[in-house]
Amino acid sequence: MLHRFTRTSRALRQAACVTLLIGGALSGGASRALDNDADVYAAGATPAGTNLAPVYYQYAERDKVRANGNTVAKGSLRLDVAILRFVRFVDIFGYRADPQVLIPLGKLKASDEIASLGSCDGLADPIVAATIWLANKPAEGEFFGITPGIYVPLGGYDKNRALNLGENRWKYLLQTGWTTPLGNSGLSLQLSGDVTLFGKNDEFGPNSQTLKQKPLYQLQAWLMHPIDPSFDVRIGTSHFTGGRTEVDGVENDDWTKTTNLKLGFAWGFAPGWNFLALYGRDLSVHNGPAGIQSAEFPVAEGLLKRDTGEFQKGRRDMRKLIEPGFG
Repeated sequence: MLHRFTRTSRALRQAACVTLLIGGALSGGASRALDNDADVYAAGATPAGTNLAPVYYQYAERDKVRANGNTVAKGSLRLDVAILRFVRFVDIFGYRADPQVLIPLGKLKASDEIASLGSCDGLADPIVAATIWLANKPAEGEFFGITPGIYVPLGGYDKNRALNLGENRWKYLLQTGWTTPLGNSGLSLQLSGDVTLFGKNDEFGPNSQTLKQKPLYQLQAWLMHPIDPSFDVRIGTSHFTGGRTEVDGVENDDWTKTTNLKLGFAWGFAPGWNFLALYGRDLSVHNGPAGIQSAEFPVAEGLLKRDTGEFQKGRRDMRKLIEPGFG
């Protein structure tokens, strides 16, 4: 019984302390910024000089904690987060790019069997990123981009707390994404892959231990089909693997192996206004919190401008600009 309690507590702490930020992810070690949605890389069609400042709301919840494929605790781990995103589209040496900053503010709370983990709120680690489109063919609907990103350790962090929105370490992301049409029906496919590299956290836990983590890899695939110019449906899946941690040189058996599925729609219900909704569920989780995830992303009108005046686009084109994700 003592062994099981110790193993459960360690799994909960590893899952919780490395829990991050935004992007609907609450799996230990599998923290990431914003999961791509169905056509974020199609934003390469946006003219240079466009400025964008959308605001997102995202909600995610996990209802169990798993270790080595087994459920070791049940309870709710809920994340509510608002994301402020500032983007500018520019041309660099003939290639379209979108340098941007994402600032997440959120609240993370544990309840039920894991209520002892407590809660936290405030600033999470900001992200600085930019997609560079190496293939940008709006007429053919084909796009290919590379996105480097850096997580800046400015979020709230207290080594004596089990839950933190900040990680107290630098993180580096490199992602590639490709979007292409499938036939003439409007159906499109987006494939992307990324790797996250982790700096060390030398203030991990009450004893100020040193946390290190192996690279974490992710693959994503999305299908999107427009019903009309203002409404589309989408389905996607993602798979994470890697991310094993070590504390003071001792490796943990906590490598990530998570697959999830998401369904959603996007609705441009008025000029300049968009509503996106996603419902997702983890299909399999080897280590960390598991369960339901869902998200909504409202966007305010009048935030999209160009240097030479208002830049107006159709509702479907505008959705490409405000899809959650780096592209």
